[in-house]
Amino acid sequence: MRSRSRRKSGWLAVIIPRVIPWVLLLSWSCSLDRAIDGLGLMERDIHPPVLLEQQGFEDYFSFRFDEPIHSGGFSQIQPELPFDSADISGTALEIRLGQKTVPGRSYLLRAWVADAENNTLHFLVRVYGKNLYPARLLINELNPEGSKSSNSPEVIEFYAEEGGNIGGLMFAVGTKEENKGSFIFPPLDIAAGDFILLHTRWDPSHKYDIERVDETDSKARARARLSSNQAWDFWADEISGLSDTNGALALYQSPQGALMDAVIYSTSVTAERYRGWKTSYLERQVDILADLGGWLGSGSSLVPEDAIRSKDSTGTRSLSRLHVDGKPVDTNSAADWIIVPTRGYSFGAPNILERYSK
Repeated sequence: MRSRSRRKSGWLAVIIPRVIPWVLLLSWSCSLDRAIDGLGLMERDIHPPVLLEQQGFEDYFSFRFDEPIHSGGFSQIQPELPFDSADISGTALEIRLGQKTVPGRSYLLRAWVADAENNTLHFLVRVYGKNLYPARLLINELNPEGSKSSNSPEVIEFYAEEGGNIGGLMFAVGTKEENKGSFIFPPLDIAAGDFILLHTRWDPSHKYDIERVDETDSKARARARLSSNQAWDFWADEISGLSDTNGALALYQSPQGALMDAVIYSTSVTAERYRGWKTSYLERQVDILADLGGWLGSGSSLVPEDAIRSKDSTGTRSLSRLHVDGKPVDTNSAADWIIVPTRGYSFGAPNILERYSK
């Protein structure tokens, strides 16, 4: 009997120390909940508004949040613009300006909003001036195999189907949501039929690349490899180059705007992993552009064989859009494109229609 009593006592000695802390924690937790509930904190909204969208217009900036706004305003705009008023309507805040914005110009705005519980959000955001008359551009030619050390550095050519202003148009190596570099075009009025060259890989120390300059007043200012006196030349400092083998490129009306054009090229073949796109990153970009109707394929999901087959391209054998009767072919598919013969690139001039053959 004494032996059983000792075993039972020992068992309780092990269990009780483990149970008591949990009992104390439960008791403390219940007491804390009652205290918080007594203060009314459990029902009170303690989260500030979340910014969902920002847009620039001709003479105001608009911001949309995830809940109704009770008050708000701004403290700074760079470059400076005269302030008129801050208007609140439901979940939106509009900063009214005393003058018109410049199409495509980047403005850095510091502002704040608060909800009905006075939860306040202070935010610093970039907004672009509204382009009321955007030019209609197509990606027209590119040489992703271009090398910064050769006489054929990397260039992307755009063709103006319709004239207008290019201010704020955004080109992305990827998509606007996720990319490996982008370029926002500055304000510039262009005519239908104009060419624009975006240089994406060059050597700043190369003797022929020293006089590179973004052309906003004359097509003849730049002096660099593959610059053209018949085109508007720009250099993309935030783009370190295109993929030689697999790429998704997109052109948008603005950083927050609609898709204008897209190009997908590949040397790969369909595979189980990432459907053959080599990386999950590229697979996502391809799917985004496909969902927007920017590129069409033969099946429900795009595979590498739906892209421009770029295996035989080089620095001088560019990927070139077909033109019929002087007008670009635009079916948003690989059928629009050819690879031109060696030294057949035509950046800054009408595309040649001869195909490369081995």
